[in-house]
Amino acid sequence: MNNYKLLPALDSLLTTRNLTDSARALNVTQSSMSKTLGQIREAFQDPILIREGNQYLLTERAKSLKQQLPQLLRQIDSLYLSAEFDPTQCQRQFSLALTPFFAPEILPLLCEKLEEQTPNANISCVLWQEEQLKELAAQEIDLVAVTAEEIPENLYGKEIGQDHYVIVCRDQHPFR
Repeated sequence: MNNYKLLPALDSLLTTRNLTDSARALNVTQSSMSKTLGQIREAFQDPILIREGNQYLLTERAKSLKQQLPQLLRQIDSLYLSAEFDPTQCQRQFSLALTPFFAPEILPLLCEKLEEQTPNANISCVLWQEEQLKELAAQEIDLVAVTAEEIPENLYGKEIGQDHYVIVCRDQHPFR
C-alpha cells in the first residue's frame, strides 16, 4: 500500500532540496526528515535527491514529480474541505500572482486579514505573468490581482478599485 503521508515531505524536499530546511518547514527533526527521505526513495524506487558537493540535485523522476505534486496535494486537500468553510481551521497555502503595482497595495491588508481570520494558512506570492491564467483555471494558483480589460469566461473576476493617474512637478517647473 502506498504511504500518502510521505507526499508533503516529498513536496518540501523537492522544493527546498535541503533536509534541514524541509525538516524546519514540517516541524520535525533533521534526522526524522533524513529517515523520511529514505522511505521516499524506497517508495519511489529512485534516489530523488542526489548529493553533489554541498547541494542536492533532483533526479529526472524527482523533476517529474515536482511538476505533478503541487496540484495533486491541492486536490487531496480539497477532499477535506467541508461545504462550509471555517477559516480558523484552514491550514492550506494560498498562492497568489500579483503585478508589482498591486503587491504593495494588497499584500499588507491581505496578510493582516489572513492572520486574524485564518491563522494557520500561508500565502505564497509570485510576480504575475500572462500564462498564469491557465494556472488559475487549473487551480494551481488561487488568486491573481492584475489590471484586465476582460475576464475569460471560465474565470470569475471582480473590480476592486480604480486608479487616478497624475503627473506631479514642483510649482515653478516649466512643465506647469
